[in-house]
Amino acid sequence: MYPFERFMGYAKRAVKNKARVEGSICATYLHRETIYFCSHYFKDTLSSSHIRNETETSRPVRIHPLNMSIFSLPGRNGGGEKVLYPGDKVLYSAHVHLLINCNEVEPYLQMFLTQHTSAQINSQFPAWFKEYMYQQTPATRVIQHLRNLSDGPKSTVKQWHTYFVNGYRFETHSWSEGKTTVNSGVCMKGVTENGEGDFYGVIENIFEIEYNYLDYKKTVVLFYCKWFDPSNRGTRYDSKTNTVDIKMNKHYPLYDPFAMAHNVRQVHYVPYPSTTRDKRGWCAAITSKPRGLIEKNEIDEREDEPYQEDEMSNVDDVIAVETFNQLCVQEEAEEVPSDGDVDEEDVEANGDDEGSDDEDVSDWDDN
Repeated sequence: MYPFERFMGYAKRAVKNKARVEGSICATYLHRETIYFCSHYFKDTLSSSHIRNETETSRPVRIHPLNMSIFSLPGRNGGGEKVLYPGDKVLYSAHVHLLINCNEVEPYLQMFLTQHTSAQINSQFPAWFKEYMYQQTPATRVIQHLRNLSDGPKSTVKQWHTYFVNGYRFETHSWSEGKTTVNSGVCMKGVTENGEGDFYGVIENIFEIEYNYLDYKKTVVLFYCKWFDPSNRGTRYDSKTNTVDIKMNKHYPLYDPFAMAHNVRQVHYVPYPSTTRDKRGWCAAITSKPRGLIEKNEIDEREDEPYQEDEMSNVDDVIAVETFNQLCVQEEAEEVPSDGDVDEEDVEANGDDEGSDDEDVSDWDDN
């Protein structure tokens, strides 16, 4: 509440020189915005005292040095919390999705694909991975972590209706229904029948999955989504307008509802006017930008090297200007000497002409 009053109070407290009130306010505001902009390019270990990004949380998080990549992701929940039992089918699908997206399990997944096909990942990979981990000797700390991961998650999960991550505010479809702002649309990269493509869907539930670790808590947040059909029957891309249209009553036939909270983007589905008959049942998927984050997709991430072009482009060549020694372009124009000297006779002649003009004026006054 009171955003303008709060900002004016901050501006008044920034005044250091009362003789230059406006200058003090502008300088302080400029310094604050510059520091905030530069903070986006700091490493994850650095953070400013004034955090405006929802991706960071003030709660202390205990991170083990051998912790896996899927368990050390920032984010915070919102709203009430519920504990429920989703069922074996839901837990098994969530476990498979986590194994596929875990960086530490990637080498074992490639080993599995040398002996099996990609269609057998969902049905056979979790059991194969668990058996392979318990056959490894000696049981180092990394192997023990992988064994705990292969055992699967606990039977109970935590459920929320709001989650903040990557600068977005995600909400379930039931919680956003009937509100002015709808934050339940998501989009993520996936593998379709035509290769790699985008999956568009709606969040139905937000779960926190916990694994059976004895030393400390290991959790990861997943979105339970209802995906739309990624084929041409349900998703169309218009290259002229650079828009994506989604058929709202066409859904993905396979059962793969989960998506990691850090791998999705937020989209909004805007229906077309009723006058466009060929667009009935279709909605335009509009991707929203995250709050407090700067997208750097087109910039190569180079350590200790600033992003700057080596050469300047679109710079015109310098043309030498020809010197001139005339005051006008007419043929009878008087030339100005290059050394700047002027003849005395010319000066006296000009003085006589001015004197004659004065005499003519004085004679006219006497008459």
